[in-house]
Amino acid sequence: MAISDRQLLEAVKTGNQQVVERYYLDVHAEFIHWCYKQFALDREQALDAFQDAFVIFYEKLCRGTMPDIKSSLKTYLFAIGKHLIYRRFQKADIRQRNQEQMAYLSEDRFAPAFLEEEEQAQMEQIALEAARNMKEPCRSILQWFYFDRLSLTVIAQKLGYKNDNVMKNKKARCLQKLRKTVEKRLKNYSVD
Repeated sequence: MAISDRQLLEAVKTGNQQVVERYYLDVHAEFIHWCYKQFALDREQALDAFQDAFVIFYEKLCRGTMPDIKSSLKTYLFAIGKHLIYRRFQKADIRQRNQEQMAYLSEDRFAPAFLEEEEQAQMEQIALEAARNMKEPCRSILQWFYFDRLSLTVIAQKLGYKNDNVMKNKKARCLQKLRKTVEKRLKNYSVD
């Protein structure tokens, strides 16, 4: 028999973990199936989304910070999951665009087709040197984001920025500076 919303709320209040665990198991399979159907997630992605959503859901129940909802608790749990999944899709899309921007620096458009490997290596060296010679905090921001794979949130915290939106704008400006420097140096690069 499925656990009702009232039973779950009572279990959270009294600390009855068995009921909470039963509820977790009751909605787990349905959530995973829903993720397959709605978002075409693989099992691991769906499990991650469920775990994260359930932790947020449970913490809100424990703290009493649940909004006044007109739907069931299960619907609210799924809404949390949907929000997390959309946010992950958005971050993956941003990450994809950032990787494409970094790939822009090493694309063949900077090098004539007749260049040999050695010359191409020299051109790549110019791009790396330009990145190393950038002023702070741009050098660190690009290093942490593209090579160390830190999130914008973590970088913002390291540098004391207000939030990751400010960090996103700063990273974009740094990348633009790097792109212009590389283009300028490559223009000045002469092939003998």
